[in-house]
Amino acid sequence: MRHEDILLGPEFAELPFWSEWIQDEFNAGPIDTPSAESCLDFIRAAIKLAGRIRRCSRHFPSSLRRRLMEAAILYQCWQRQKAIVEKARHRHIQSCCIPHFEATDFVRRVGRGEYLMTISGESQYEVKFPEQHSKCALATEVIGTELARAMGIPTTPLALINVCRRLATRAGFAVDRHVSRANPTFDRELHCLGLRCVESQADQNARPERFIHPRTAHVEIGVTVFNVLTLNTVQQREVFRPVEGRYEPVFKDFNHSLNDADWASFLRAGIREPIPCPPLSFKIKSYEQLEPWIRRAEQVNLDQICETAVKLPCEWYDNKPAIVAAVIEKLHERVTRLRAILLHAIRSNYFENMRSCRATKHKVPRGWQQ
Repeated sequence: MRHEDILLGPEFAELPFWSEWIQDEFNAGPIDTPSAESCLDFIRAAIKLAGRIRRCSRHFPSSLRRRLMEAAILYQCWQRQKAIVEKARHRHIQSCCIPHFEATDFVRRVGRGEYLMTISGESQYEVKFPEQHSKCALATEVIGTELARAMGIPTTPLALINVCRRLATRAGFAVDRHVSRANPTFDRELHCLGLRCVESQADQNARPERFIHPRTAHVEIGVTVFNVLTLNTVQQREVFRPVEGRYEPVFKDFNHSLNDADWASFLRAGIREPIPCPPLSFKIKSYEQLEPWIRRAEQVNLDQICETAVKLPCEWYDNKPAIVAAVIEKLHERVTRLRAILLHAIRSNYFENMRSCRATKHKVPRGWQQ
């Protein structure tokens, strides 16, 4: 018997009763039952608390004491569960496949839901908070960006950015209103998505037509194939960076992929699904221009993208890791049927400058037939 148990006096006899109560209560609830040693520690602390209250109060009914004991035990169990979740969550975030940084300063607001912030090393990122977008928008952006990058489309580098409450408040983000939903187990910082700023000497609001890189038209065809594959609803933004004395577009904001981050509707989509986003390039006039990008899509390692997605903060995909795997599996299905999907789009006059398939049916390449 421990020395502190002797000091509890006759109340030591309550230990078996409260141990059994914990087992009965926690077996029916969502909280994991603590170990036997932890249960005894919680019970002893609750008994000591009840003893102090009794000495301070002249009248302390047994029913009120029982409620106090229950509340004290449950609070200690909740604190233990919170510490376990925080520790596991921290390990989960640290294992994320995309870079992980701490925001050090707020610069300015750059959009409706984006904030320009500085991280260590003086790099600047456009930061997106999870609660200012749809439930799966940030995970959609990561999946879309990683898929586009694997296909050879120039994209903006991503990072997971930790933003403390001070910087979030300074940026005008309503921390107290959103933190409980965005990060229920964290009250010190928010896990946000960052898009690294791309240095460009060109006007981002206008295309520098006179100095466009020759590779741009080919890349825009690839973006169109990507939009068809992912049912993108809003065209990605273009930022022009200097390459060999010319300007090449870098694409960002892939959060409208997967049917505008509506994963449920994306999972129901068939090959004849309407494509919301119009072709980016009007120079698409033949099957041969699409074929190289189809082959690139077929060579993408979707398992690696799935591994990256499930290691993101769970609130980015509505705490449903199973649906992440379902979305990647749906992407795999659409990749295997991409020629049939594009052929249907051609026959539906999606590509305005491509001659009707009905007039050139005999010229459809082998492998494109449904």
